[in-house]
Amino acid sequence: MIFEQYLPQNTRIAFTNKVRAISSKYGFDAEWLMIVMAFETAKTFRTGSHGNGATGLIGFRSQTAIELGTTQAQLAQMSQVQQLDYVDKYLNKWKAGSKVNSLADLYIIVFTPAYAGYSQSFVIGSQNGTSTQRAIYQANPAFKNAKGYFTIADIGATIARWANYTPMPTATAQTNSVLLFLVLIVIVYIFLK
Repeated sequence: MIFEQYLPQNTRIAFTNKVRAISSKYGFDAEWLMIVMAFETAKTFRTGSHGNGATGLIGFRSQTAIELGTTQAQLAQMSQVQQLDYVDKYLNKWKAGSKVNSLADLYIIVFTPAYAGYSQSFVIGSQNGTSTQRAIYQANPAFKNAKGYFTIADIGATIARWANYTPMPTATAQTNSVLLFLVLIVIVYIFLK
């Protein structure tokens, strides 16, 4: 699994198995959750403080920790595997199962959950937008670009580039139709021969 080499050898299997179980529960790719946690912790998967007011695998804020029935101090003392239970609770709270269809969607739930489920073209940060958009733009230089604003899709693309991640293509209805048409041509050809 992507970034598993950054996990301690003695807990790697337990951690990745739990990541797979959580991802399966909400119906998204386990690689996405690994990428989000690696991005949030600078590939350390540390459960402690980030030094920016956030703690742990997905950067729990103080109020969020309380809403989940714990504290940042308690989260910081947990093992990586234990803290995944709170990642799960957080994803449940924000209804990840109905809002996550891409790496970008998953990251938005962690980054700014109020915008979870919005269109990929939704502008999150902008140097000339609303006061909220300007604040988000200034506080997140990793997502800044020449356009002067970033969308949910831009955030996903930035994280995917950072992780050197290219998702496996999925069959679409159009692809399935083309394949079915080709199969029918082959069948007709065989019978007419």
